[in-house]
Amino acid sequence: MHIALADCDPNSLARTATGVASEAPLHEALRSRGATFACPAWEDPGVDWASFDAVLIRMTWTYHHQPEAFRAWLDRVAEQVRVLNAPEIVRWNMRKHYLRDLEGAGVPIAPTEWLERGSRLDLPEVLAQRGWTQAFAKPVVGATASDTVRMRNPAELEEGAAFLARQLARQDMFLQPYLSRVETDGEVSLMVVEGEVTHAVRKRPVPGDYRVQDDFGATDEPTEVTAELAELAQRAMAAVPGPETPVYGRVDFLFLEDGAPVLNELELIEPMFFMHHDPRCGERLADALLERIARSR
Repeated sequence: MHIALADCDPNSLARTATGVASEAPLHEALRSRGATFACPAWEDPGVDWASFDAVLIRMTWTYHHQPEAFRAWLDRVAEQVRVLNAPEIVRWNMRKHYLRDLEGAGVPIAPTEWLERGSRLDLPEVLAQRGWTQAFAKPVVGATASDTVRMRNPAELEEGAAFLARQLARQDMFLQPYLSRVETDGEVSLMVVEGEVTHAVRKRPVPGDYRVQDDFGATDEPTEVTAELAELAQRAMAAVPGPETPVYGRVDFLFLEDGAPVLNELELIEPMFFMHHDPRCGERLADALLERIARSR
C-alpha cells in the first residue's frame, strides 16, 4: 500500500522542526505495517497523485495563504484518489464559520461577533453592546495566529480598530472577548482518532504573549485528558457534517475567566498532532488510515 502524506513546500517557514519531528511516529508505524509513503507538497504541480492508494492530509500548513488554490487542488486530487479527511469535511473546516454549526450542536464556544468582508465596524459600540472590555479578532480563514490582534486597553483598542478596518477590506473576520487565561493556562488540545481521544497537550505561550504555536516560542507538554474535555471533544467530532466521520481531528480549548472550557478551534485539515508526546497515537492513526483504505476497496 502506497500512501501520500500531503505536505507543503519544504522551504516554507510553516514547516517548523518540532512539527516535522512530530510526524515521525506515524511514519514508523506505517513502515512497520508494510506500507510505503511519500510526503509530496500540495503546491507541487508535478506530483502524480493517482499513483497513491490514498492521500492523508498532514502538513499542508500553507493552505490558508492560498485558500482558492488549495480548494482547487483538493477537488482535483479527490477525482483521482481517496483523500482523508474527506474533501467535504475539509471544505467545511477551512472557514471558521464552522464554529456556528458546533455551537448549534451544543458545543460551547466563546461569544462571537461575525464580521463580513467589506463591512464597517464601530468597535466601541460593539464592545459596549456585548459588555466586553477586552477583545480578540482573527480571520475566518487562517492558521498559526495569522492576522490576529489582541485588544486589552484603550491604545490597543484604537490600534485594533484600525487593524480590523484594513483586514475587513480584504477578508471576513470575527471578534471575541479576549480570554486572558490563555496567558497562564495556555490552550489544551485533545487528539482524536476515529472518535476516540488518544492524548492531550497543554500549549503555553511565552510570558506576556497569547500565541500558543511553537513558531512564537510557545512550549507544549502532555496533560491530563479530563472527562469533561473528552466529552466535549467527542461531541464536537460527532457534529462534523459529511459523508463519513473524520479519521482524525484536534480539538483545541481555551478557558473563560471562571475556568469553564470553550472550544477555540476544531482542526480537521492539517493539525499538528503532537505524536512526540504519545507515539502510540501514530500507531492508532496508521491503523485507522489503513483500515479506511481497506474498507473502501
